[in-house]
Amino acid sequence: MSTLTPTAAEPAPRARRRLPSMSWPGLLGLAVLLAWMLAALVGPSLMGQDGSDMGTGDVFARISAQHWLGTDYLGRDMLARVIEGARYTVGVALIATLAASSTGTGSSGTGVSSTAWRTPLKMPSPAIWPRSLIA
Repeated sequence: MSTLTPTAAEPAPRARRRLPSMSWPGLLGLAVLLAWMLAALVGPSLMGQDGSDMGTGDVFARISAQHWLGTDYLGRDMLARVIEGARYTVGVALIATLAASSTGTGSSGTGVSSTAWRTPLKMPSPAIWPRSLIA
């Protein structure tokens, strides 16, 4: 009876793990999303000035080394204000996405598990649709 043993010249085959492929618009969207999340998380700690501080620069100053996006009508740095606003925007978008997905999941779960007598309640008739949706 012979046994098969791997020799030193033949290493055991390793399982290759493949990442799912994405199209270039998907990769671009992922890059933009990651850039905004990075700006929201670490941007305020990297900025030298607060977005709400009154600037010492000119009102509506042009783009310069000191103000990468210029200043607004009160002399505040626009880059600091954009990064500060990204924190709130990313947070609100995350909450809205979670609320919409949980509402959709709950409603579809209710629709699948409901009995036939509730079907008219799930699908409104055209008689009760608002006129703005029909026109």
